[in-house]
Amino acid sequence: MTGWLITAALWAAVAVRLRQRATRQDQGLLLMFTGIAVGFTLARPEVAALVDAGEVTLSSLLKRCTAMIGAVGVALYMSGVAGRRGRVHIIATITVIICLIITYFAGADRWGETNVFFADQSRFTLNSGEVWAGWAHFLLWYLYVAFVVLALAATCASAAAQTSGVLRVQLVLFGAGAVWCALSPVYALAGLAGLTVYDLGFDQTFLLIPSVLLLIAGMAWQALHRGVTAAYAWWLYTRLGGLWRLLAGLEPGVVLEVGGPWRLRLHRRVVECHDVLRQLAAYLPEGTYESGRVDAGAAALQLREALTVRQTGAPGGGLVPGAPVEGGNDVQEAQWLIRLWRAWKRLGPVRVPA
Repeated sequence: MTGWLITAALWAAVAVRLRQRATRQDQGLLLMFTGIAVGFTLARPEVAALVDAGEVTLSSLLKRCTAMIGAVGVALYMSGVAGRRGRVHIIATITVIICLIITYFAGADRWGETNVFFADQSRFTLNSGEVWAGWAHFLLWYLYVAFVVLALAATCASAAAQTSGVLRVQLVLFGAGAVWCALSPVYALAGLAGLTVYDLGFDQTFLLIPSVLLLIAGMAWQALHRGVTAAYAWWLYTRLGGLWRLLAGLEPGVVLEVGGPWRLRLHRRVVECHDVLRQLAAYLPEGTYESGRVDAGAAALQLREALTVRQTGAPGGGLVPGAPVEGGNDVQEAQWLIRLWRAWKRLGPVRVPA
């Protein structure tokens, strides 16, 4: 069941990546997850039995070839992150695929799966062409996988050191997934050399699956961050509704109907609130509030004073109550305006002039 859940998660990741193909990194991630997803699908016993129903056992070879598609994706992703062409690496991947096919049909198909070859002590009898084909096949496969994932880890580490924020977290997750994945070929190579007893179940459960989960987490991180950001923007937008309705009722001309993402709507609502507050600043005593941003309670009192003076039509030329912080962003300004609204409500009933 766990294997199918991981496989389903991988195909979900592929579906998400289909919508993001603008950059070389996006294209690389799509190929990488497609290769891994197909490989995990072929690793399911039911699927492998269906593929191997003919005279030639092909599931193990297809898994390696589709993993090589993932390696091409890794090359594209690394070339995009590092800002250089990945043509040489792609040519090397195609060459490895050709060699895997040749060695497989030259005799490596006798073992097919890694654990079968490792359990066969005749692999150390090197006077057979089939044995040589097996060694070439498995060595080429694991050495190349180790090279690819370690190169990915190095590229992600280098790029993460030069960036910050969401992208840095994504790169760290990709790098951690690549390092963990590199443990799998190292473990397999140790088993190939007879240094340890290779266990396919251990490899899949404790090395491959955790590394794939880290890669999926890295891929999903930006989308998750965008979702959380959008949800928070909606929450702020909703909580800002009371103050916005109060101020927009005073100056309907500042309101611009805007749809689209919640961050855009929040930005517009913050701008409209500040536009009206700036207009109300004309009704405050000149020079009284030169410090601009003040305590929310004091700003609420200033706002009430400005509304009271507005009834008389006697402008004073003061500053806006709770002026925007220099360099403040929409979230910071929305949080401030919400505090202002809470303080305003604590003042009790106030008659707002039309």
